[in-house]
Amino acid sequence: MTDAVLIFPPLVDTNFGAYYPSTAVLAGYLQAHGHACRQFDWNEDFAVHLLQPDVLQRIAAGDGMFSHLEDSDPARIAARLLKKLRTFLFDDAGRHDFAQSRFGYLLHDLAACLRIDEQLPALFATSMERWPLHDEYWAFCEQQGRMGGWDIDGKLIGISVPMGPQLAPALILARALADACRGVRIVLGGPAISLMSAPDRHALLKACPQVDALVLLCHKRILAFTRRQHGQRGSVLSKAAAIRSRKVVIDDRTWRCVRGAAARLVMRG
Repeated sequence: MTDAVLIFPPLVDTNFGAYYPSTAVLAGYLQAHGHACRQFDWNEDFAVHLLQPDVLQRIAAGDGMFSHLEDSDPARIAARLLKKLRTFLFDDAGRHDFAQSRFGYLLHDLAACLRIDEQLPALFATSMERWPLHDEYWAFCEQQGRMGGWDIDGKLIGISVPMGPQLAPALILARALADACRGVRIVLGGPAISLMSAPDRHALLKACPQVDALVLLCHKRILAFTRRQHGQRGSVLSKAAAIRSRKVVIDDRTWRCVRGAAARLVMRG
């Protein structure tokens, strides 16, 4: 049984063809302290998703949710070119290197039309199904499920959100994971979460019940504290707090200790 599954979500197009270190650093710390974990780079998988012929065709033609794009929009131009040039981004074995490919810049132009950079009040003023580009990200999540991406054998899913444009896709991903993996607890962390105002964090937890907790600032010390308290393997979140009906209640002693470690766990309650 895996203790934690760590996911890096879309969309950070400047990271296509590279590996963002957040989940790797956290996984290394967990494994060094006896916690089994797995990592998924869904940002890179989303780049591959964008290069599927049907996705390129819809963007190139300005169909559906891309109908607002002018014919001269860089994303549509990139889609038309990539329909012909996408094979140059892969080798004969199907491996890709978007960062080094001479046509990698087209992938960045293409991804620009998939950014969701709305203010939180605007997002939370409507249902998630009506968010910009929701259907494209949901289709990607379903594709991941069909490809075995829902093979989650842990009790905790940690989603790393270092960049603002990842937040809305991360919340859509969290909803899909909550629907597909019943009983799994979902936690968001990273600079984009830590730098939110307190009202925005509480608004997020209220609007997105699929998220069980937000980790702020120092992830490592929270995990170290949890391990010291329990001295054994197991789900980090389920041992750190009592969870009932999507309400997370943390006792006063644990709350004070976590705050004293220069970190906080913001939970539903």
